[in-house]
Amino acid sequence: MTKQKKNSRGNSVISTEKFQSVDKQVYLEIEIRHPRIRITLKKEARILAKKEWEDQNSLSQRLLVEIDKMLQAHHLLSSQLKAIKVKTNKKSYSSARIAQAVALAKKL
Repeated sequence: MTKQKKNSRGNSVISTEKFQSVDKQVYLEIEIRHPRIRITLKKEARILAKKEWEDQNSLSQRLLVEIDKMLQAHHLLSSQLKAIKVKTNKKSYSSARIAQAVALAKKL
């Protein structure tokens, strides 16, 4: 079952199961610091991969592709992710909603 909730900082966290600590799991973090976009794949607080770029109104076209490339490079399926975190800086509502929609779609 997919669950979406907000953490203490107001960031979205999407997970498919209860977990005690994200630090001991493989998870994906999508960070929107308009105009910078960063996706980070982490396991046990270690960064496995990171990709960062300037968003030029292409987030909806590029985000899913970059996530898929990152997962494939580490021989992972989106179903193996324990959580997807979405962090935003509140400057771009549209970018935040796109990131949340992609996160939810990857967990289905």
